[in-house]
Amino acid sequence: MALGARCGYVLLPDKRGAFRRRITVDVLRETQERLAEQVRDLSRLYDLSSRLEQTHELPEQLLAILQCAAAAHGTTQGLICLFDDSIKRLVVAARAGFDDAAVRALGSVEPGTGASGRAFTERRRVIVMDTETDPAVAPYRELARATNVRAVHSVPLISGSGEAMGALSVHFSTPHFPSEREMHQADLLAQKAVLYIERRRAEEALRASARRLEEADRRKDQFLATLAHELRNPLAPMRNALHFMQLRGSRDPEMQNARDMIDRQVRQMVRLVDDLMEVSRITLGQIQLQSELVPLAIVITNAVEVSRPLIDAARHHLTVELPSEPLYVEGDSTRLSQVLQNLLNNAAKYTPPGGQITLRADRDGDTAIIRVRDTGIGIPPAMLDRVFEMFTQVDRGSALSQGGLGIGLALAQQLTQMHGGRIDVTSDGAGQGSEFTVRLPLCAAPSAVAEAADRAGAFHRPARRRVLVADDNIDGAESLRLNLEIHGHEVRAVFDGAAAVSLAEEFRPQIMVLDLGMPKLDGYEVCRRVRERPWGDAVTIIALTGWGQEQDRRRTLEAGFDRHLVKPVDPAYLAKLIGEADESGPIAAVG
Repeated sequence: MALGARCGYVLLPDKRGAFRRRITVDVLRETQERLAEQVRDLSRLYDLSSRLEQTHELPEQLLAILQCAAAAHGTTQGLICLFDDSIKRLVVAARAGFDDAAVRALGSVEPGTGASGRAFTERRRVIVMDTETDPAVAPYRELARATNVRAVHSVPLISGSGEAMGALSVHFSTPHFPSEREMHQADLLAQKAVLYIERRRAEEALRASARRLEEADRRKDQFLATLAHELRNPLAPMRNALHFMQLRGSRDPEMQNARDMIDRQVRQMVRLVDDLMEVSRITLGQIQLQSELVPLAIVITNAVEVSRPLIDAARHHLTVELPSEPLYVEGDSTRLSQVLQNLLNNAAKYTPPGGQITLRADRDGDTAIIRVRDTGIGIPPAMLDRVFEMFTQVDRGSALSQGGLGIGLALAQQLTQMHGGRIDVTSDGAGQGSEFTVRLPLCAAPSAVAEAADRAGAFHRPARRRVLVADDNIDGAESLRLNLEIHGHEVRAVFDGAAAVSLAEEFRPQIMVLDLGMPKLDGYEVCRRVRERPWGDAVTIIALTGWGQEQDRRRTLEAGFDRHLVKPVDPAYLAKLIGEADESGPIAAVG
């Protein structure tokens, strides 16, 4: 045989005297075995991918990866250990071929000790070919014998950021030194384990972040609700007292001006509190629109009426231009008026005294167009895309600003979008004024018969009622009593829940106005006890409280209340509501 046989082939002469190669049987057999090993490796990886797709639990994923690694080494034993930062040790996260007793014996691994601990600490491959002869294993030789471990191949688990996370180890019951193929398979599967560990940690971090955000949001809502409650309680008697002073007070112009000034500031405080709660409710999707067919002129008139004091105080000239034809929109009249109020208030706040504000409504096909134009400070081009963002103000330091939270325009935009419309803004820049354009879908006008029915039902003559007011805020209860009495009602006031139940037995009120957070018995319990009386179903029971979130309204409804009103309520509105209550039973609608 020629020299080439040592390289796996022999050189044989052909008919022309030249030489040709002939591959030996041993080389062919070796090549076939390598190909078979590669096929087996690919098959294992394919099976592994299928198993990993079928589970989303990390322990099961790590077990599948570990079993694949052990099979690639021709064994069934292996461990994946992950570093636990709380105890500063490696703990078993997945095991193959070890029973509970063996795992308990192995326990947690000190970094730097054993094959797994060394691979983790030194961030390199560690091979123990024979535990009986390797001096590094001497301290653990008895443990290796007890767990039937004679050889170990460990590779570190290194994250993409370079963090050592643990180690993947394959164990053998006989002496063994891994081949290059086995080393490559171990490295590949270690990388796959890292991928799934990092994915799980990212998912857990996202969930933890979501929980923190939910908790922060819950605490924010709780804080806003408590803040609103605490602010509304003192505002209620102030508003009641102002209303009483306006009805019975002096006609001295200076006194009237002082009362009007206080009234404007109280209304401003109420608006700020309401805006805070509105934003929270809209964000949580808790606002329910009371939709009906609404004349656009009524929406505009109501908005102008509410904003007029702020406009007049700044000596602005307001021009309102309504279309010649009646226009109707489908929506919540109160919320739509609130949109225009915010735009008018915004124009009044940021326009120099004596400025011009124009509100013009038109039809554009099937769309109602309402434009609010002012001659105010204008909006810089860079701010045009941000004015509808929450807590954004164009110029917080402007002398024209009357304060606020920077949520009025955001609230207006969200309410408009809830009605299927939108708000756009234009401005030629600083000092050039601005124009806000509201677009709302129009509806067909109602029939004359329906309009006549609406007009017929719009007139009610208020009647005298027996009213019991219960509130532990004495100023609030007494001021409300004075206001209701001046409207002709017979009123009794008490300051705790037990007194309310006792007086109700004697007084037999037609209307009860209850605070919720009273001593002795809260408003909920008072309502329940009154409803248990034979005469209790005929009483209209109104919750008057500083708590105004959706869950608060649901709770009062479930407790048996007919209405839920939020402090500070307009005394004239409450008096009218009480006067219009049906003598035969409670008010039907829940507000």
